[in-house]
Amino acid sequence: MTDRSLSSSHTSDYELDGPINESVPLVDQKKNLLVTKSDMYRKGKASLPSSISNITNTVLGAGILSLPYVLQNMGWALGLILMGFIALISIVTLKMLGIACKTIQVPSYPKLMRVVGGKKLEFVTKLLLLLTVLSAVASYIILIGDCFPKVIQYAAGKNEGYFWTGRNFITVVVILCVAFPVSMLPKMDYLRYTSYFSIFSSCYVVFLTVFKYAYSSSPRTSDSTHAFASNWKDILKTLPNIIFAYGAQIVLPSVTWELKNPTKKRVLGVGISCVSISSALYACSSLFGYLKFGAGTKGDILNNYPVDDTATIVGRMMIGFVGLFSYPVVFFVGRESFKELFFTGKPFNWLSHTLITFIGCVFCTIIALTIPQIQLVTAFCGGAFCSIINFAFPALAYLHTIPKDKSWVHKIFPYVIFVFGLISCVGTSIIIVWQAVA
Repeated sequence: MTDRSLSSSHTSDYELDGPINESVPLVDQKKNLLVTKSDMYRKGKASLPSSISNITNTVLGAGILSLPYVLQNMGWALGLILMGFIALISIVTLKMLGIACKTIQVPSYPKLMRVVGGKKLEFVTKLLLLLTVLSAVASYIILIGDCFPKVIQYAAGKNEGYFWTGRNFITVVVILCVAFPVSMLPKMDYLRYTSYFSIFSSCYVVFLTVFKYAYSSSPRTSDSTHAFASNWKDILKTLPNIIFAYGAQIVLPSVTWELKNPTKKRVLGVGISCVSISSALYACSSLFGYLKFGAGTKGDILNNYPVDDTATIVGRMMIGFVGLFSYPVVFFVGRESFKELFFTGKPFNWLSHTLITFIGCVFCTIIALTIPQIQLVTAFCGGAFCSIINFAFPALAYLHTIPKDKSWVHKIFPYVIFVFGLISCVGTSIIIVWQAVA
């Protein structure tokens, strides 16, 4: 399908801000109006391993710690089945979104949705992305607050009675001294080395979970495990955690834009690699964590292990680094959406870039310190926002690339995914609100 065929089938869908050159396909016109100099600075520089590591880094972290709790509510068999189902749907939607990004070639998710549905849909996308990023970044800060203080307390032999070993103080110091400077980087590709280390740290935590199940001297509680949940409310309550754990779609347009030679095969390879790596790590950590602790599995699996265990302390430090280095990648998407929402058409400026990054870091930190339970943040984010960003919008973007003269057979599956995203958003949000009120 050529750009000209696409433009001829969707001419009425665009709202252009500038004059139309009749000799250039309309998609190219729209693309040129939406791409800035700073966008061109980022384009086509990232390698394939860099892209895979950055997008994988966005979904690891909170999922490794919270998914054992999901299996406690769903049962290990049903939980793994639903994880596999969401992983499969994620591969499909990443493929759809990747094809749309490759066809339309714009540098961000909101700009892609503007080409698809105009300024109103672009505004809705920016708003959803900001809320999604806010929830995701808050979960990473909670992760940092759960891990680093206990590591420092263990190393110093002190408890929380000292202000400098307290959770809030250490969290603020780590965010301002490490996360904020790293988040200042203007290109996602610059974050590849921290992403490599983050994935390595996730692997250590998974290895720790499996090792503790197989070789720990403490007794297992497998007799309190179950394969399938008997309460459907427990399933709906924790399903958003799984959806949140596969939230790579928010960064795929930016990753595709920065990817060197972004062919359809390479873009699809980024998505499949991300889902495959994260699924393998999720399955191991959730299954062996749940089989170890059964009904006593907590929302943060590391809280089930002794606080004075050296291997667990190292695991806490590693998962703290996962949150710390996942933070800048997701924050990058939120900052770009914020700039597009309030500073459209403005050239890159280091002063405004610094102020937006600093204010964003402070605001997200305040939210995280107010809501200290990570499973609540991931559940709300997955139910209310990620279902739309991960499922509904990629299907909508893919439908836009299908010429109107194609038969309905080519469109029925994207429509099914779109409806699934809407139902998932509404259904899980109602359950979460009901549970909170009750």
